[in-house]
Amino acid sequence: EIVESPLQAPAMAYKSSFSRAAEILAPEVRHLMVSGTASIKPNSHDVAYVGDIEKQVDCTMNAVHAILTSRGHDWKDVTRAIVYLKEPAFRAAWQNWLAANNLAPAFAVETVCDVCRDEWLFEIEVDAVKGSRKI
Repeated sequence: EIVESPLQAPAMAYKSSFSRAAEILAPEVRHLMVSGTASIKPNSHDVAYVGDIEKQVDCTMNAVHAILTSRGHDWKDVTRAIVYLKEPAFRAAWQNWLAANNLAPAFAVETVCDVCRDEWLFEIEVDAVKGSRKI
């Protein structure tokens, strides 16, 4: 099932070939996959907080959390996360955000690389799972 972001415009609205998130629903488990998410102005496709890593991290994580909670998930349900940092120095802003939000420093695998827009300094993708499967 395609899942939209409560805080961002639908990706399909600007002819993108991805969805903000998708959820697989099974009788005993729900698996939510949140696509790469970055700092976007509300109801827009424009980059928010150009040049400000702290605000980009906060904006991005608020958007991810809104997607999670819209489907009954929370940070504790995250089973996989990958963070993309444009510069190694931006790790401090990410780690500060984690500490301020009571999340472990190893919450996500971190990599330094370019993201798809020059103005983005930070991006994250996550999977969250709720429920259990009996084998």
